Amino acid sequence: MTCSSLLSSFICTGQMIESQGVVDSTKQDVINFLISQNDLEKGKEIKEYDKRIHILELLEETVLGYNRIGIYRIRVFTSHTKQYLVIKNNSEHQILDTDDLGKTLQAVINFLVEQKLPNVKILAYIDSVTQIYKINENRNPAKIKQD
Repeated sequence: MTCSSLLSSFICTGQMIESQGVVDSTKQDVINFLISQNDLEKGKEIKEYDKRIHILELLEETVLGYNRIGIYRIRVFTSHTKQYLVIKNNSEHQILDTDDLGKTLQAVINFLVEQKLPNVKILAYIDSVTQIYKINENRNPAKIKQD
C-alpha cells in the first residue's frame, strides 16, 4: 500500500503489522517470566496483566506488535521492580535479565550484528541496555550495599 499524503503516511505506518497470535504468545511468555521472578502474581487473565505491564521498543518507543524485530524494555507498574529486556525477531523472542550483564550484552550484540544495523544504532541500543542495567542496580540502595 502506498500513501500519498503526510496524514495517510502516518496512518499507514501506525498500524499493527504482527498477528495478534504472535503478540499474545510473546506477552504470555513475558507474563510467565515476570511471575517466575515474583514481579507479578499468578492467576489473572492476559487482559488484566496488560494493565500492569509495559513492553516498549527501546529506540522507536513502539509497543509490541508494531515491529517484527526489535529490543523491548519490559516494566511492571509497581515500585522497585526490575526492568527486563525482550529481543524480538519475527515470531521468536528471548527474554533477558540485565543482572547477567555479560550474557545480556552478548545476546544484544549478536542480534544487532545479525540485523546489519549501522554503528550509530548499535551504540544507541547498547547505551539503552546499559542504562536499564544502571536503573536496576540503583532501584534498591540496600541491595547495592550488600553486593
